[in-house]
Amino acid sequence: MTVHPIPVDHNDPTHVCTCMSDRGINVQLHEGQTIRVTLSRDLVTWADKTRTVTPAGTVYEGVAKNITDDGFFDVMTTDGSIVGFYAHDSTFTVEVL
Repeated sequence: MTVHPIPVDHNDPTHVCTCMSDRGINVQLHEGQTIRVTLSRDLVTWADKTRTVTPAGTVYEGVAKNITDDGFFDVMTTDGSIVGFYAHDSTFTVEVL
């Protein structure tokens, strides 16, 4: 899934981007929308020298936040955690709930 951002007026609180999957399904993602993000493959992250692997199939449900015009967005989960995604890495799928 790749998110192609729509240019946004940053004075407008309604940020929008379009999610396009390799299956040809387009989803408009709006700031404040409830979504489910599912990792489609293992995600490897590094913090200092610590390597963390989040396994494929991990699901994050919450509210879309901080959508930027360069393809970044966050999911604020029900427990208050914020998980960030870069739209162009194609390692996840997005569903609007």
